[in-house]
Amino acid sequence: MAGMIKNIFGLDTQDVLKKRAERNRLLAAQRIKQGDIDPTVAILGQQFGDILGRGLMKKLGYEDPEMAKAKENEALQKELDEDLANLDKKSSDYYNRLAEAFLTNGDYQRGAAFLNIAQSIDAKNLKKEKEIKAKEKEDRGKPFVPSLATKAKNDLYASIIDDSPYSGINNEDELITRIHNDLENYKDKWKKKQKKEGREDTWGGDKDAVLAILDQYKDNDLIVEDTDVFGLNIIGTNKWEFKK
Repeated sequence: MAGMIKNIFGLDTQDVLKKRAERNRLLAAQRIKQGDIDPTVAILGQQFGDILGRGLMKKLGYEDPEMAKAKENEALQKELDEDLANLDKKSSDYYNRLAEAFLTNGDYQRGAAFLNIAQSIDAKNLKKEKEIKAKEKEDRGKPFVPSLATKAKNDLYASIIDDSPYSGINNEDELITRIHNDLENYKDKWKKKQKKEGREDTWGGDKDAVLAILDQYKDNDLIVEDTDVFGLNIIGTNKWEFKK
């Protein structure tokens, strides 16, 4: 890309100096061909005369229009390079800025080409944005379905239960299934809330969430003390029962 945009506004000061050096070389060669003159003297004389003449014109208040234009081109090029350095090369803004530079300089063919690239990027981004919104709308209309618990997940839930006050609970398999489904639903809601609020909080971990779910079950009487036929906890060991 750098080669495509170098000096698009015209010659810079280095280009002008090179151009003049080449012109002096050709003039000196012409003088050598026309008369009997030392080549070194001819070349140095031509360069010295050129420098002296321009220095004298500068003292008289005459500005070299070719060098003035070259300096203006350098300023425009520097401004363009700084603008492009602050833009993403994959964005439409990058190519719009290039198009503006070429069009301003009268290069309508390349200016139009860069405009087409920018418009193509905008069109692709708009299409992608519409697809994302359509997918989000479709997902909102679907109920969340928890994935099946893996053996590792079930083992994790079992270990958390064993370390909790509800260790040894009856119907543990049914309890684990309920915990998994409720945990997955809770995490899904948490992720959607994070996305809606533009937050990137770190998930606190499944263990704390499972313990909170177990306490909620107890508060909702889904977990109750296991009693005997007389309604008493036989030996006061806090045995629990999960009501399906």
